[in-house]
Amino acid sequence: MSITRPHSVGFVGLGRMGSRIAANLGRAGHQVTVWNRTRDAADDWVGENGGAVASSLPDLGASSEFIITMLADGEALEAVYDDGGLIDGIEGKTAIDMGTSGPVSFERVRARVEGAGGVIIDAPVSGSIAAAEAATLLIMVGGGDDDYEKVESVLDSVGNPVHVGPTGSAAVLKLAVNSVLYGLSQAVAEAVALAEMSGVAPETTMDILAKGAAGAPMLTYRREQYLHPGTAPITFTVDLARKDLALALEHARRVGAPTGQLERTAELLDDLIVRGLGDRDMGYVVEAARGHRG
Repeated sequence: MSITRPHSVGFVGLGRMGSRIAANLGRAGHQVTVWNRTRDAADDWVGENGGAVASSLPDLGASSEFIITMLADGEALEAVYDDGGLIDGIEGKTAIDMGTSGPVSFERVRARVEGAGGVIIDAPVSGSIAAAEAATLLIMVGGGDDDYEKVESVLDSVGNPVHVGPTGSAAVLKLAVNSVLYGLSQAVAEAVALAEMSGVAPETTMDILAKGAAGAPMLTYRREQYLHPGTAPITFTVDLARKDLALALEHARRVGAPTGQLERTAELLDDLIVRGLGDRDMGYVVEAARGHRG
């Protein structure tokens, strides 16, 4: 993807999604400096993609116009912005949080960043690892109009940004989106089990679901995880899904929103975790619906 002007971008968090997002920033021509809690992962990433490894979080911030975080949860986000971390030297910089951190942790970090003279926007993503590789992720962006214009060219390099409202709104919207996705995932699992126990092949059920009124992109890009949950590549674990649901439940209860579907889906994931299956892909909900016990 062509860009009007390359930017210096510091990137924190080189997991399944982050490593691919950071790679697309480099391919687009931006100057990328990375930091990861595990230094070997950062060194390996630079060996494959170019760029530089920051010796510390403050050094990464000092060398970057934009600082992007893609971390597992809000606790990790708050940790990298603690004293001696990214908060040092954040003055005049623009930070972008692309993880599912939740509104509470995001607002805590926002207060620290703005108090230190920086700007932070929330820009969580929706999409698969394949979408991350292809730079086609949907990116929900919360921020003022000026802030959005400032970060749009950077986010264009890794997906399709959509300005959804003021700062903090995207962090909440991501929880709402995930609550639908996890509810749909459980519904698919039960549909596959119902049809299979009545003599219909799972592949046929998936084909019909994808082509019918219930069709959603997730049914296509997660097809293998639903059909072969024990052997397909892990793209998103049960543990991470349960973390997201906890954030959604917490916020829903705070604002008085209904939680029936969220609570039931959380119970089902809790059951998998109790069985020691939290590190399995979310597609394992199909096995659970079949009555398998791993």
